[in-house]
Amino acid sequence: PLSGYLLLGQVLKKSSRYDGEPFNFGPKNNQDRTVRQLINSLANNWSNKNKPQIKILNNRKFFESSLLKLNCDKSLAYLNWEPVLFYEETARFVTDWYNYYFASSKEIFSFTQSQVNDYCLLAKERGKIWTTK
Repeated sequence: PLSGYLLLGQVLKKSSRYDGEPFNFGPKNNQDRTVRQLINSLANNWSNKNKPQIKILNNRKFFESSLLKLNCDKSLAYLNWEPVLFYEETARFVTDWYNYYFASSKEIFSFTQSQVNDYCLLAKERGKIWTTK
């Protein structure tokens, strides 16, 4: 979503065409995952030192929609926006941040900056950096 917010800000700076318009920024349709898959991805990336214990109870009944999803079609159609990170990369960024935080919370600001820099490099490599003139 970060690249979407930045792109929308750049578009709004150039034109008031989309002032007040709602836009959703989220994963591509082919990146849908269940909550269980997300939990497993996060757990698999977690460091052994701080690895949480996960217990999934299959016999519990939850009354939740089977799919909760943002419709990002408008962002794609009007802004030509697509996410920078793939699902696996997103899970890795999140768990790396938490692993570092729990291991060395005093240095989290510099680590966060390095992740933002890594994100920007990936965005540039993938042609997803937008600039205004």
